[in-house]
Amino acid sequence: MPLIKKNLYQYFFPKILTAFFLLLLSSFFYSPICNADILEDELEEIIQDFQRHINVINKKQKYYIVVRSFIDKKTKKANTLTEEVESILIDIMIDRFSEKKNIVILERERIEAIEKEIAFETNATHFQHNAWEQKLGKKIGAGFLITGTISKRSKSLKIRAKMIDLITGEILSSSSGNVRIDEIDKDLIKDYIVLFKKKHKKQIKILKQSKNKIILLVLGDPPSASMPILIKKSSAIKNTETKASAFIKKKFGNTAFNPDKLILDDITYDNNFAATITYSYYY
Repeated sequence: MPLIKKNLYQYFFPKILTAFFLLLLSSFFYSPICNADILEDELEEIIQDFQRHINVINKKQKYYIVVRSFIDKKTKKANTLTEEVESILIDIMIDRFSEKKNIVILERERIEAIEKEIAFETNATHFQHNAWEQKLGKKIGAGFLITGTISKRSKSLKIRAKMIDLITGEILSSSSGNVRIDEIDKDLIKDYIVLFKKKHKKQIKILKQSKNKIILLVLGDPPSASMPILIKKSSAIKNTETKASAFIKKKFGNTAFNPDKLILDDITYDNNFAATITYSYYY
């Protein structure tokens, strides 16, 4: 009987260990992919609204589809996220209409080249409302411009898009979607996130101090958006612990600091997994 148990152990243990390792490894790669999918899914729904209009066009005529000029609603400028939205929309359009011979999706490089031609021919770098779309329409022919804005709400981003007729400048359709800020890669939304340290100038506050005890409120920085949730939380705790330790060392001296006496009392997380922690330190 002991021999059977030993053989079973030798057989199953390596398999369990391998499965656990693969699960842990996959968690590191799952989060950013999931984040990208969430944004793509929202943009897929927007394109689906526009597709109803595109599906009824004259099949004997060639149409061009241009995805361009997505901007931040507040700053009126493009940024990292607006450029990513444009790239994803172009990929979606190519996937959906690649088999239709009368529809041409213009890549960004081609659009930029046409823009330079238009600006050179008209001796201008910007145009009034609808003027650019109509000049583009005269340059390439019938088609649609898909453009829009991105605006920040308290916990989400609002993506508004519209489809414009390149010949008439008429808005044919509009659609919108919402994506939670904590579901998007932090590198894409760096223009929208108010960094924790800027939002809270004082990151460490003394709540109470007695003869042998000090209670601190520590505000942490948000961890990388690409981290799995469990690692985000441990990273957030480590971040505040480092700040608390540095604060105590500065206050009482490096030699007097004992990390074992730093006790975590309470913890909360915001939408970006930045931790707010109450620590007690006994000295």
